[in-house]
Amino acid sequence: MKFKEFINNVLFLISVPKCAACGERLSIRENVLCESCKQRYDELLEFNCSVCAKPYYACECTNKYLDAHYVHKVYKVFRYFPADDPPTNMLIYRLKRDNRYDVVKFLAGELHKSLLNKNFKSENTILTNVPRRRKSIVKYSFDHSEKLAKELSKLTGIEYKKLFVSRAKNDQKKSRDKDERKRNAQFDYKKWAPDIQGKNVIIIDDIITTGASVASCATLLHGLGAKRITALALSIAYKDDIS
Repeated sequence: MKFKEFINNVLFLISVPKCAACGERLSIRENVLCESCKQRYDELLEFNCSVCAKPYYACECTNKYLDAHYVHKVYKVFRYFPADDPPTNMLIYRLKRDNRYDVVKFLAGELHKSLLNKNFKSENTILTNVPRRRKSIVKYSFDHSEKLAKELSKLTGIEYKKLFVSRAKNDQKKSRDKDERKRNAQFDYKKWAPDIQGKNVIIIDDIITTGASVASCATLLHGLGAKRITALALSIAYKDDIS
């Protein structure tokens, strides 16, 4: 065994990593998810979009609301399943609450795969993210979508820029209906943010439920001259219906 491999094994044992889904201790061969949770995760990835019939990680379908707000393609990894806390949901929960770098790295890798499945052309493109509201940043001490976007930037070589700050008063998940979500999804373009005239912009989010947050950011980008705006999310929760 090489010395570096020995040190890595010792550090692994000291850290006692646990499965991000079920909480069981991981073996040194496992990464983020235990073997059984990873198997379930892989099964969930194979669910197909009912519009294009492709697995969600290969799907580009948007919804009517986003399409009307300049987001004509939504890249995603999986669908949100509200029941039984599947591994997909638990990974997002850990991303938002635990600040685990292994989870950030794994999920950024999944976003990267989604981009590769679309043969996305990265020229003249920047990455940004839907920002976390200020109260949540104070509570958890980090912005999970920013960390995700920065990690994806490392994998893709696409430049990351922090373009927005949130003015949302409430947590989106506590909004009672889609209209309240739309009213709550308020963002400002950062005062010292770069010029995006003629740029292609990818907006990173964790879950797109109605599309209110992404649409609000996209409207600002369009007004500032962005050429093409694409959403990239880990999960979607809206219906597969663009009619």
